[in-house]
Amino acid sequence: MTHWSSLTQEIRDIILGCVFVHDHIAPYAPVSIEWRDAIEKKTFRHLHIQVSSSDTRYSAPEVFQTLSQLRNRHQRLVKHIWLNVELVPGGVDPSWNVDMCISVAIAWLFRALQFWPAQNDLTLEINEYCTAYYSAPWFRGHHIGGPGEQDGGMPLSSDSRLESFDMPSHNSLMGLFEFLDFKLQRCPSVEAVTKFLRPRQCRRRFKPDTLSCILERLPQLEEISLETWDVSEIYGFNCVGMCATSLFLQPDSFRNVKSMTVFQDRNEYFNAVARHHIAEFQRRIQPQSRPTPPDKVPWHRPVLARELAVASLSLENLSLSFLVDAVDFFGQCRENWLWADLRSLTLTSRLLTCEGDSFKMHGLLKTVAQMAKRMPKLERLTVWNGGANEACAFTYRKQRLTASVTWQAKGGTQLNPAVYRDWENLHSECFFEVEEKDTWPLITSHAAAIMCLGLEHVVNDVSLRQMQLENSIPWSNI
Repeated sequence: MTHWSSLTQEIRDIILGCVFVHDHIAPYAPVSIEWRDAIEKKTFRHLHIQVSSSDTRYSAPEVFQTLSQLRNRHQRLVKHIWLNVELVPGGVDPSWNVDMCISVAIAWLFRALQFWPAQNDLTLEINEYCTAYYSAPWFRGHHIGGPGEQDGGMPLSSDSRLESFDMPSHNSLMGLFEFLDFKLQRCPSVEAVTKFLRPRQCRRRFKPDTLSCILERLPQLEEISLETWDVSEIYGFNCVGMCATSLFLQPDSFRNVKSMTVFQDRNEYFNAVARHHIAEFQRRIQPQSRPTPPDKVPWHRPVLARELAVASLSLENLSLSFLVDAVDFFGQCRENWLWADLRSLTLTSRLLTCEGDSFKMHGLLKTVAQMAKRMPKLERLTVWNGGANEACAFTYRKQRLTASVTWQAKGGTQLNPAVYRDWENLHSECFFEVEEKDTWPLITSHAAAIMCLGLEHVVNDVSLRQMQLENSIPWSNI
């Protein structure tokens, strides 16, 4: 009889690979120490902690006690903890609201993790979802983090048009994107977590004080990934921008953070519905008046850009997509600033467009080149723009004695040679390359633009798949 140890490593790897495609493989761990180690590594790598709002009125579910009692060897195998809170309508006392449910669940988790040792790469993801939205026809095809969405079977939208369904009310949209405001009571710090992820499927937003309260209890935090939504047309003002500004005014939340990714998504259908409701309301109360146009430059934008620019001075990696414009970001920088540790910077700008003002676009790229002189460790810098029928990106890379710039845009769109010269002069001792690439002939959404431009790092991979599916929903015109 052939023993496991007598097989070559290549054959053993093939066999284990075939086993790992199946679920419920824990019973096979006793086969050998190699099987045990490999199975435990897969089993503990991603832990999904599911909690119902109805649980939070009572004692902590057993899963939290199990988590607190994991052996040290198993603790170090855990790379991702996903706390997912199911909000059941009417499932709790009316006095026990959503904020309380989520704060209790987070406190339970932090108590379970408080004695875990500091680790190098443990991600904490917090999500909550309301089951009521699954039954809402206008929300069909969207993702909220419910059961089954992460298992490769994300629900797809119907091929038929959704014009037979009533559009959501304005109150429904505001409820979908409402704020979460709570304090963590008797909640310990957690040394083990090094990355915090708040994905786009969480349409509710933490208020700045609430998010700071969470982050301050993660003293070893090195990386933050926040995915939010542009709800300015739903709420009538950019509450995301104002809240983000307040958040970055609280530096204690970011003491040890070295990498930050912020992605602001938008749903064109929901925004169109909000504009429709607002216009209808204005017509009812003031029949002869015209709709008030939105401010082209919201008051919070320069303030937010300044706080983000200041935060960038202590970071190694920064990616900001659609939250502030690169023009505003660099406009808030001071001449004596030095980004001593910055290695990667990714920003968006509305000036990067194939049909816009080329003079302003070239001016921005030349300004960025001057700023890059004060980033001695810079390895990659990207300024991009994307959306329906739009995908442009300018990327600078440097590796040892080679530097390059890549311009991606629709065929025939070229940059002024002076732009390339400014970037070449950054490192005159380096071999310098210029590459120009065409983009896809059809760009249907900002998700397609991200894929086309090769910028998958600006958003979580699960979120990107969700965006691709949701952007394909065939909504009818409003």
